[in-house]
Amino acid sequence: MVLVAPIAHGFKTISPLVILKQLGTAALATGLVSLAPNVEFIDTMSHSHKTDVPTLTVGIPTANAAVGEGGLPEGVLAFNKLLKYQKDWDSVADSVQKRGKEMEQNEILSVKLFLKQLANEYNDMILLSKGVTDTDNQNKAKEIAKDIKVKMKKMDDALTNNDLQVLLDNYPSTKQGLIDFFGYLQDVPDEL
Repeated sequence: MVLVAPIAHGFKTISPLVILKQLGTAALATGLVSLAPNVEFIDTMSHSHKTDVPTLTVGIPTANAAVGEGGLPEGVLAFNKLLKYQKDWDSVADSVQKRGKEMEQNEILSVKLFLKQLANEYNDMILLSKGVTDTDNQNKAKEIAKDIKVKMKKMDDALTNNDLQVLLDNYPSTKQGLIDFFGYLQDVPDEL
């Protein structure tokens, strides 16, 4: 957990409200940022100070639940799920590439289920994109999410007719789309 209190830079103090403005209020919704009442903090000169200015906590909150009981904030959970789907997407496409026409119907049904699940990650991608501070990059991230959803549905429909080639044709662009999407999530303002 990173604590951002009113930070002293020489004689200038940056208010948490300015920092929150830079991060965007959507950061509060993801659970990665929270406001706290006045807190004692140590400035760069190692002097302890007490402040009445609200502080801003940025980072992943510590998990209070026991292992296996969940408790992760919605944004962190969405990020972890999408990261796992990105990894699994490579494995699924590789399997389809290698096995192709030898795949049995139950395997194709498993691939279709995976495609549906990845298409449903659209909502999580939209949630995550709200944390991108630059409006243009946020819109690009949302567009990538929509494009991936449409392509996943297109591949799912094609697999209904056992057309594996549609999946193989769309795999490279959807893989790159996920990479680009995660790149937009690394959008950090220069001022911080």
